[in-house]
Amino acid sequence: MRVRMIWLLGFAAVLQACGTDIWVDSGHPLAKPEQVKIYTERPGKYERLGTVTHLGGLDPDWQTRADGTAVFNDLLSEAAAMGANGLLLRDDTTTADASAKVNYKGQTYSLPYEKKSGTVVVQGIFVLKE
Repeated sequence: MRVRMIWLLGFAAVLQACGTDIWVDSGHPLAKPEQVKIYTERPGKYERLGTVTHLGGLDPDWQTRADGTAVFNDLLSEAAAMGANGLLLRDDTTTADASAKVNYKGQTYSLPYEKKSGTVVVQGIFVLKE
């Protein structure tokens, strides 16, 4: 048992040293992407589960035609995988220094992103109460 624990800790240290993110179980059940609600402002009570990103350079449509479908599909899938039931677009911890207006399912959203890398940066959250 002790050898196993030492091996696991060593393996985790190697992964961390390589720059690999290790997801920690949020304690919330995994959701389906379509169950994750998009929040443009902070809801009443929520837990911040982690940063959710999308590299903008992978899909030029969101910048040229304001089509955010691929971006939101990616963000919602990542948020759902961490147990989030919400995706918070405006957050005080963001590293974004710009925003872009994009359309998704008939609504226009302002997505924060980092100019240098084109990476969209939002938060996966678990809303306790609205």
